Amino acid sequence: MEPEILSDGNHSIDHCQKVTERVNRAVFAALGENNVFFEGMLLKPNMVTPGSLNAERSTVSCEEIAFRTVTAMSRSVLPSCVGIVFLSGG
Repeated sequence: MEPEILSDGNHSIDHCQKVTERVNRAVFAALGENNVFFEGMLLKPNMVTPGSLNAERSTVSCEEIAFRTVTAMSRSVLPSCVGIVFLSGG
């Protein structure tokens, strides 16, 4: 499953984290309603970053991006999802 959350715009990293969590919850609710077998799926989400036009983008550390991404996933991804994979670019 690959929910598409674009990094276009000037949004903050806080906003990206909130949207990521909200989208993941909605995706898992819809998948559950359609009897998707979570133990057999992989999630390919976005990383939590400021928007591509945000002036703070270059000052946000890799550590903060990683922390916020892991936090968002732990808050919004069901434990029965067996894997989370990220694109190598972006």
